[in-house]
Amino acid sequence: LSELSLRFGLSINILHGKIEYIGNQALGVMIALLLPPRPRGLEPEAARLIDPLAQALTFLRKNTARVEVLHG
Repeated sequence: LSELSLRFGLSINILHGKIEYIGNQALGVMIALLLPPRPRGLEPEAARLIDPLAQALTFLRKNTARVEVLHG
């Protein structure tokens, strides 16, 4: 999560997390709120071209087992 925040400029709030072990295998669930940075000095149309949330979701999908967007 810290890499997401640094790489994409997101604010991240962890709302829930749980880890269970089945044998020696960890299985975890995390619910987090990802908030994009507020564009400064960009025209509204230019700001729409930059989508850090979409970039962050792509990154997460490549680096985790499963990502689900609950609202968005």
